[in-house]
Amino acid sequence: MRLRAAVQPHFALLALRSRFVREQLRDTGGQTRPRIRAQDLDDVEVPLPPEALRARLDAVVARAHAMRLAARRRMDAAAAAYESWGEGTLDDAGLAEALDALESGAG
Repeated sequence: MRLRAAVQPHFALLALRSRFVREQLRDTGGQTRPRIRAQDLDDVEVPLPPEALRARLDAVVARAHAMRLAARRRMDAAAAAYESWGEGTLDDAGLAEALDALESGAG
C-alpha cells in the first residue's frame, strides 16, 4: 500500500519518516520508504503541531524537494555536457555554452 496525503503531503512525508513514527512500526525494511503491512498503521500515533506550523513545515519541505530536484537536473545536465564533450559531439565552445546556461540558471 502506498500512502498519499491529500493535504500537506510534504508534512506527511516528514512526519512518516520521523523517528516518532518509525519507532512505532514493526520491521520497517527500506531506508527511505518503509515496507510495512497496512494493519501496522492502525495504532500509529503521529504527533501533530498546530495547523499553522504544519503548513509551514509542509512549505519548507516542499521548497527543499524542489531545490533538490533542480540540483539533480543541473548535475545531470552538467554530466551530459561533459560526456558529449568527451565523446567529441560537443566542442570546447559548446561545452562552455552549456556551462554558461547552467551557471545562469537557464539549464
